[in-house]
Amino acid sequence: MKFKSLSRRKLLRSGLAAGAGVAGVAALAGCGETQVVEVVKEVPVETVKEVVKEVPVEREKVVTKVVEKVVTVEAMMKAKHVELELWNASEEQLNPIWASVTNDFMAANANVTVKRSEIPFGDMQAKILTALAGGLKPDVVYSHPQLTAKMASSGALKPLDDLMRQDQTFDRDDFNTGSIEANNFKGKAYVLPSVSAPLLNIYNRDLVEPLGMGDPWELHQSGEWTRDVYSEMMTKMATGEGDNRVFGGTEVYHALKIQYLWVWGEGGAIWDNPNDPVEFVGNSPEALAAWDWLTGQPIRGETPAADYVKAFQGGRQGLFVSGKMGFYLTHRQYTYQIPEGFNAGVAPMYQHPNGDDQTRDAPEGLGIHASTEHVEEAWALLKYLTTVGIKSFIAGGVSAPTLKSHQNLPEFVSSIAPWDDIAIHKTAASQIKRSFHHPIPYGEINKLVQTTVERIILGEKGVKEGFDEIKPKIDDLLAEFR
Repeated sequence: MKFKSLSRRKLLRSGLAAGAGVAGVAALAGCGETQVVEVVKEVPVETVKEVVKEVPVEREKVVTKVVEKVVTVEAMMKAKHVELELWNASEEQLNPIWASVTNDFMAANANVTVKRSEIPFGDMQAKILTALAGGLKPDVVYSHPQLTAKMASSGALKPLDDLMRQDQTFDRDDFNTGSIEANNFKGKAYVLPSVSAPLLNIYNRDLVEPLGMGDPWELHQSGEWTRDVYSEMMTKMATGEGDNRVFGGTEVYHALKIQYLWVWGEGGAIWDNPNDPVEFVGNSPEALAAWDWLTGQPIRGETPAADYVKAFQGGRQGLFVSGKMGFYLTHRQYTYQIPEGFNAGVAPMYQHPNGDDQTRDAPEGLGIHASTEHVEEAWALLKYLTTVGIKSFIAGGVSAPTLKSHQNLPEFVSSIAPWDDIAIHKTAASQIKRSFHHPIPYGEINKLVQTTVERIILGEKGVKEGFDEIKPKIDDLLAEFR
């Protein structure tokens, strides 16, 4: 069957006057043929659709190509097949979900094949950076706030602001406060969050209840859940010796990307400028008070030594579920790993000494690699994974909602353990009020800080001495990468 070419009169009636200009191509399906309609000036897609509305249309597309006359193309215009490469961070509980979500995307987008590579977190930054020079062309790649600044400054990630602004189906305001901004660099967004995990305090009710100090979640609801109460509980639970030792809880992770929260809680800061630091101020009196409390946890015997944790089967989690720790400071994805029948409870972050209950959420996410040749398709995949696809991560118990509109999702409600309470997770989300900036040399700075922390715990350095000593070294690193 042949379709008749549209007459010049019909074009003129449609307002497409003669003259050189941009051409619109309308793909007319039905018998495997395509009409190319001469459009002599730039017009909206809707106008061209109006012109060809009498012809059976399977797919329409406007392209910027000048044509001299109406022609007939032999093959039917179809969406070009595209292969995208997705690099996600390899993690045992996440990998099956990544596979499921990408399969769902391909089922909804028949013209796209997604090839997925699982890459260890420690190798991710180097692999993404070397892809620029090594001929690899990934399309959508994993990132984390501690990696984004380095990768963005090196030109490995594409800014997303224009894509977000131009896509009328994308609602940036629906994302949780600070979740996109956590991966900003110099005022531009580079990553959309794929996992949200505010810090939570899981506790062993069998160890907490005998203290007679109240239930942590109930204390929070009455405004009495403070760091002082938490510390007193930790101290009282820390009893016994040797293999019979019971600890108050887990030590705050030795990572500046987590420790900053307690510095903030004393009214201190890590950087002079929170978004574009010139100077390290983590040795101020307020910050030193936080470092003293943090390093004092293992010194006071409230938490097990790092070597003891490493040697214990199952590490922190093993200690907790074996009844050897009262509190387990962790994230959303570990709440579902608590054994059935374990007498557990969970509470959000306590009030810090300055009265704030700010918690931490460094949302890992996905960005578009600068080497991609398929920006539109990469954006479609990125958007799907971080809006529709996130439901699978929520249902799997490895993420809290990243979108405000997902707070009451059936997938979220049904993922909550019998001993848990969805209200606690909603509270934790509301405690994320600002994000910590990870400068380009974060890795080097963190090594300096953790070496100092370990030396303080071992008694080799005083708190003030240790942080005064590394301040000029950190300032030099900040200056080097400005």
